[in-house]
Amino acid sequence: DGQPFYATGASLIFSGIIQLVISELPKICVIVFVVIFITLLAGFRNLKDAVILQMVSLVTLLLSTGCMALADIPYNFFNVIVLATVFGMSVDAAVHILVHLKEEGVNPQTMESVAKAVGGAILTTVLGFVTLKLSWHPGLNSLGDVALICLTFNLLVSLVLLPAFLVWQSQKVGKAASR
Repeated sequence: DGQPFYATGASLIFSGIIQLVISELPKICVIVFVVIFITLLAGFRNLKDAVILQMVSLVTLLLSTGCMALADIPYNFFNVIVLATVFGMSVDAAVHILVHLKEEGVNPQTMESVAKAVGGAILTTVLGFVTLKLSWHPGLNSLGDVALICLTFNLLVSLVLLPAFLVWQSQKVGKAASR
C-alpha cells in the first residue's frame, strides 16, 4: 500500500541499549578504574597501597575476562553488570586484607582471621549469585556464570596472591632493614 514501515517496540529498544552498553564498556571500565583509584589514593594517602589495591581488581578482572573468553561466554547486558560489581567488590576484599595485615602485622594468625571474614563474605555472595543459575532466563543464567567466575577469581586473588605478595614485600623490607 506504499506506506512506510517502522520497527518499534521494547525488544528493538532493549537491543539498542544492550549494544550501547557493550560498545561503551571499555570507556566505562576506564572511568570506573580511575574513580576507584582516586578514591583509594584519597583514602589511604599512599600511592603504593592504592596501586596494590587496584592491582587486585585488575588481576581479578583480567583472569575473569580471560576465563570468559576461554569458556566462550559472550558479553551481554546482564553479565557486564556483574563485571562492574565484582570490580568494586574485589577492592573491598583487598582493603580489608591490607588494612588488617598492616595494623596487626603480616603473620599467620592475622591472615587466618581476615581470610575467614573475607572468604565468608565472598562465598555468601557467590551463593546469592549462583541461585540465578536456577532461572529459565538465559541472561540471568549468564549473570550467574560470570558472577561465579569473577567471585572465584576474586577469592583466589584476595586470599592467595595478595597475602603472598604482602608477605614477600614484608620479607624484602625486613632484609633491607637488617643490612
